Amino acid sequence: MTDVSGLTLDAQEAKLRLGTITLHSDSTTWFTIVHLQPGTEVLRRGRIVARAGTGGVAAVTVSSGTTVLRLVRPARSARKHRNRLRAAARARRDVGFTG
Repeated sequence: MTDVSGLTLDAQEAKLRLGTITLHSDSTTWFTIVHLQPGTEVLRRGRIVARAGTGGVAAVTVSSGTTVLRLVRPARSARKHRNRLRAAARARRDVGFTG
């Protein structure tokens, strides 16, 4: 990308659910990916730099040079952990009168 300050990729139109995106930029760029499956993680050098929210949008700041981003499903253990935390919170909330 040359002289671009922001770019949006429609993952649905690009038929990109998971995979690798390689960007070449001459300056810092705000890169937004829309229509992702909620929870999709965006990794740079193996680290999570963004996660698609319930609206399916993830945004990343890309530095000048070449940047490789990977779109992956969230780790199963992380999802299980979040679900367990939510279930425990519901259980605490639903405690009735004990006497």
